[in-house]
Amino acid sequence: MKKWKIGVMRFILTAVMVIVLGGCSEKQPSVQNSVTQAEPEHMESSVPLTQDTASQPLTQPEDVPVTEMRLIAVGDNLMHRSYSLSGQQPDGTWNYTKNFENVAPLVQQADIAVINQECVMGGLELGIQNYPMLNTGTEVGSFIINAGFDVVLAANNHIIDQDYIGVHNMINYWRTAYPNIPLLGVHENQEDQDTITVMDVRGIKLVLLNYTYDTNVHDAVQGRPWLVDYMDRDRMAKDITKAKQMADVVVVFPHWGDEYVFADITDKQREWTMFFAEQGVDIVIGSHPHVVQPVQWIQREGDDPMLVYYSLGNFQSIQYKTETMLGGLADITIRKDNTGSHVVAHSLQTLVTHFQNTDTNCGYYNVVTTYLWEQYTPELAAQHDVRFQDATFSYERLAQLQQQIMSVVQ
Repeated sequence: MKKWKIGVMRFILTAVMVIVLGGCSEKQPSVQNSVTQAEPEHMESSVPLTQDTASQPLTQPEDVPVTEMRLIAVGDNLMHRSYSLSGQQPDGTWNYTKNFENVAPLVQQADIAVINQECVMGGLELGIQNYPMLNTGTEVGSFIINAGFDVVLAANNHIIDQDYIGVHNMINYWRTAYPNIPLLGVHENQEDQDTITVMDVRGIKLVLLNYTYDTNVHDAVQGRPWLVDYMDRDRMAKDITKAKQMADVVVVFPHWGDEYVFADITDKQREWTMFFAEQGVDIVIGSHPHVVQPVQWIQREGDDPMLVYYSLGNFQSIQYKTETMLGGLADITIRKDNTGSHVVAHSLQTLVTHFQNTDTNCGYYNVVTTYLWEQYTPELAAQHDVRFQDATFSYERLAQLQQQIMSVVQ
């Protein structure tokens, strides 16, 4: 079970007033969902997540009990048409359990698990849309949560593919159905964009920030400068400065880089990396290239090194390059003690997207799922329908690429 929940400052203040005025014992604040949908079992209510627009400097007690937390992140949940349709059931309902079931046991071990939702959840009323202007239904949301994910990233180049209404519908879904789940990188107003969300996990305070290099369209941003968090230096510097005053650990999730650049990084990524290091960011976890890129430590004077996962590639997608079938799962342990908060362990686990059509009556891949590398077999690879699009695909080719990925992990 995970050891955090969301709370807001007004609930805390209310609880304090109850104690002072009523002599009652303090009750943990809670947020009720406005739809009939059970909270997933891993969302245990024990530690608050707070949102505050004011900087609140941290004070470090002289005697800090040693505590640790585990952060897991995956890359692009890139919902092409077949991926979206793979959840459709004969009775008209939607079920994406099989898409997540192989990785869910590992994801659920995390205190915080993060997924990059690289397809706007504009709702079925806008239609299931394929590349280049993606859209999916909100129905996938409950299965993301049930798989164990606690934070959804939305700042990416596809987020306003369906104009403002798509983003609005997506924000409204998460705020209504799962108000305890942070949706990062998109906003409904300026006040929301200016709000820094602090997650308190086992006494370790984290701020997670999400930005994109650009979006495919820009019309929806006209008159709504707060809609999407872009990679603007002034904006990011302001956010990071505030975050450093409020949290023990700051994690930035940039949507950056060049697509399909497999084992290298761009000069622009290097520039942004140095910027983040100078600002005091602790961890950077990137997305967008659709392939896994190196994991490095960035050394700096007077501070811990910064851990960078340049790209986790695809978590799940329908793309037709062998390289895009491999994704990464970042697994990071953070420890807090008298000396501060530090990354004490990290790893990269390889994921494999698998899709195939087992029903000749449907015109899409009805089987779409993600496996951990150790779960994947030559027998499964022989059934992978990407082999009809990329003649180089084979289990042996995947194994070569997996070794190449692991060779660039520090």
